[in-house]
Amino acid sequence: MSGLLRIGLLGAGAHSQQNHGPSWRDYVIRHPGVVELVAVCDLDADRAKAYADNFGFARVTTDLDQLLAEGLDGLVAITPMDVTEMLASRVLEAGVPVVIEKPPGVGIAGAQRLLDVAQRTGTPHMISFNRRFAPPLQRARTWMTEGGHQARHVISRMLRRNRLEPEFGRDTGLHQVDAVLSVTGRPQRVEGHYEFPQGTRAANYTARIVGTGGITASVVQTPDVGVAEESMEILGDGFRAWINFQDGVVQIDADGERVLEWSAANPAMALHEANGAYDETVAFVEGLQPGGSLAPTMEDGLATMQAIIALQEGTTWQMGA
Repeated sequence: MSGLLRIGLLGAGAHSQQNHGPSWRDYVIRHPGVVELVAVCDLDADRAKAYADNFGFARVTTDLDQLLAEGLDGLVAITPMDVTEMLASRVLEAGVPVVIEKPPGVGIAGAQRLLDVAQRTGTPHMISFNRRFAPPLQRARTWMTEGGHQARHVISRMLRRNRLEPEFGRDTGLHQVDAVLSVTGRPQRVEGHYEFPQGTRAANYTARIVGTGGITASVVQTPDVGVAEESMEILGDGFRAWINFQDGVVQIDADGERVLEWSAANPAMALHEANGAYDETVAFVEGLQPGGSLAPTMEDGLATMQAIIALQEGTTWQMGA
């Protein structure tokens, strides 16, 4: 691969405008001479034009086939869930490396079909699970890696208010579970449980997860408790890393002392940086370079879907069962 990496984008809706467009604009500013923002594709031509003007893409189209004919090195596909499987399959079949929106298809069956296409075509790909790339978690992970610290248990909570939609876990809680699995490794066993007492407006969900190498996790999702909170504690021998995704904070204590404290509020970070969207963009570009690799993959996405379904349905999922 020589010259600039040619990047296209599919989907100029609100989520893309808030997260992906600003991330690509900032990447080009901070890393000149690396990527070329070739074209934006959206069914709404006016919306695509406004997106291109705002974030620096050169051209606009309403035709995915035309976008795929641009000789792209990578494509960002930010699409509604009900069409993600169909559109992502077309991109994978075309052999264009792609990052797709979560969830990877509707339910486990859709995720499995996308995985089948990815494995058959061999097209490089990743899923947009941006919590994995959130700066507080990245800093905790770096501290653990550099110091040789191993996680033993993870405690994670996602609290929300007035989130009464039955798909809460699949559409929002999926981020929390994937972030946990990025620490524990792919799940070997998930024991889900939920409570929905008469007179309440939403169920509360809990799960125990056993990951690769025996790392365990306790997960809580409560969609209607009057407050928004998203946190993770990573516990290991002699240390605790506490991460607040909502406020962009990480605190690490080791052997009785505070050894690291960082906040996205200082310096003030834009939302697309604080929530991991920018670092996800960086990871995509790095993965497109010679010798690079992309993650999380469809296999990771399927594992996350299997875990969230067990959590939602209060069932037990076992690897290989």
